[in-house]
Amino acid sequence: MKRLISRIFPIFIFCIFSISLNSMAASPIVTIAVGEWPPYVSSDLKYYGLAPRIVSEAFALENVSVKYVFYPWKRAYILAKTGECDATLLWIKTPEREKDFYFSDVVVKGTAVFFHLKSYPFKWKNVEDLQNIRIGGLLSASYPWFEDSKQAGKNVYMDLVEREEQNFKKLLAKRIQIFSLDINTGYSVLHKHFTPEEISLITYHPQPIETWGYRLMFSKKLNENPHLLSAFNQGLKRLKSSGLYERLLTESQQGAYLKGSSK
Repeated sequence: MKRLISRIFPIFIFCIFSISLNSMAASPIVTIAVGEWPPYVSSDLKYYGLAPRIVSEAFALENVSVKYVFYPWKRAYILAKTGECDATLLWIKTPEREKDFYFSDVVVKGTAVFFHLKSYPFKWKNVEDLQNIRIGGLLSASYPWFEDSKQAGKNVYMDLVEREEQNFKKLLAKRIQIFSLDINTGYSVLHKHFTPEEISLITYHPQPIETWGYRLMFSKKLNENPHLLSAFNQGLKRLKSSGLYERLLTESQQGAYLKGSSK
């Protein structure tokens, strides 16, 4: 019996030591709560969309794995706030939210621009340049710049529709001349509903109308989150300096994250 124990004991110690080493070597896993907001994030997109692709690549550079769980946005916010999930994506930094969350550097910018036909020589610097132009808009959206212009007595007009693709159809038919939409959303709609030939006719003016910085929010309930925040910010900087960040943005605008895309 003593001889048997003397043989088994070293094996037991070796197994425990091996398990311990494997545990130490295993990369941490961050659970991030998200909702549906294509093309930035969606369960129907490759890599879950542009923002999760950026986040996963940035964390991977710091040897951190990511798990995404989908909920209604309000539920995603609460799960992160209470610490049931490590973080949630994508949010704009506000003083109210900073009470409960650590905010990362900007993951991706949302930028509203004016789309127009390449054949239409559109230029603008301020709202005065938008007078007497046929502008398209969405019934569900708000346009502070438009309302301010009207109150200032400017001759600006807007035709409203229910869906983004309707504005692109009106643009191609020359029933409107410009319309305001987020760049990434615009190209997502184009690649989903229009042919490459139609898409090639459309461009946008580079001057932003509005810009928003979307970030990761890490729960302040979890002690390890300041370290994860630091790791993510470092990984994001490395991703940008490598040139891969810009490539991911371009891929999204080319429709590469749509399921069924060959890009």
